[in-house]
Amino acid sequence: MCESFYTSKKLIENIFGLKINLLSNADDYEFFCKNHMLHPIQNLFNSKNLILFSNSLDENSVFHIKDQLQINFIIFKIKSDLIIIGPFCSHIFSRSDCIQLLKRLNLSINLHTSLLSYRDKFPILSVNEALNIVKSFINVIFNKIYEYKNLDFSITKNENIKSEENTLKKDYSQFIREHYSIEKSFMQSIETGDTENAILYLRHQQREFQSFKRLGTTLENERIAAAIVRTIVRIAAMNAGLPSLSIDLLSRDNTIASRNAKNIDEIYTAKEKMVADFCKEINNHKNKKYNNLISSIIYYIEHEFDENITVSQLAKEFHITPNYLTNLFHKQTGLSPTEYLRQVRTKHACQLLVTTNMSIQKISEKVGIVDSNYFVKLFKKDFNLTPSQYRKVNKL
Repeated sequence: MCESFYTSKKLIENIFGLKINLLSNADDYEFFCKNHMLHPIQNLFNSKNLILFSNSLDENSVFHIKDQLQINFIIFKIKSDLIIIGPFCSHIFSRSDCIQLLKRLNLSINLHTSLLSYRDKFPILSVNEALNIVKSFINVIFNKIYEYKNLDFSITKNENIKSEENTLKKDYSQFIREHYSIEKSFMQSIETGDTENAILYLRHQQREFQSFKRLGTTLENERIAAAIVRTIVRIAAMNAGLPSLSIDLLSRDNTIASRNAKNIDEIYTAKEKMVADFCKEINNHKNKKYNNLISSIIYYIEHEFDENITVSQLAKEFHITPNYLTNLFHKQTGLSPTEYLRQVRTKHACQLLVTTNMSIQKISEKVGIVDSNYFVKLFKKDFNLTPSQYRKVNKL
């Protein structure tokens, strides 16, 4: 192969994580199959079968292949050499997806952990993305026109699945009725601040949907699902009387967490955290009986305390005058906004002092106070101890 082949190969592998395998002899076939087969059901990963398949190929075709475990790869020949691009996964599988697939294949569900780990080794790319990469690669290196074909060995082509799909259609109307009943209970749990039941109903909804979707998902699909849950939770929070700013701030946190998530579990965890945070804030709102403006200011302080917060900045944020803010805040809480902010900061500093080995300077910065000497002064005012003394007495 020419030098540009290996340069392009390295570039694609570095950018997309998509391996390009060049198989020239029996040892190459054996090595590839040994390193990529999880179970004998993947009969194309048997070296003898792969050699036979290679011998049957013409040099004008590119094959996209999906195997029995729904692993994808793209194969074509250059003279006597076989080039395999992949493996890659077109969908992300959850634990329940793996178990469902193993059941369909009549394999032991005890393999689900191995299947999850196996799939995690490969990059996630849509088939179209992978094919576009391959087309560009072929065009640059070989300057040749190929015919693109699909070979699907996955279980989804079996008649068993068609029968199963017919059964699912019959059950769908019942599923819809149950879904709305669960959704109603989910919203009621949030409105009452019942964290435990709200999360149980959320998990129940997710399990129910697993039964009525195709195997696998994508991060984008799960982000859309998270947005739907976020909307439902926002409506429930509005019904509970939570101030709109508190709702927006909590929603924003979940939007950011979902956008930054690198896998499905992180999105699920972010959803549950959002539900718990909303329930906590609803309970705080009901118990403290502050008006909506003060509740929103308190929420803002408690979640942005590490920023440079001033009374003037708070007043501007909430479209009121500094004097009105200070007087109303003191009337309802017994503290000035500055005093409340100081207490929030020192409370968080206490947690960091006893649970971490961070320096006093670092903790001071973490809670939004740049001057560590000033931080020590404020801390001592609240606790009659310096931060170092507090850590020594209370260190876990």
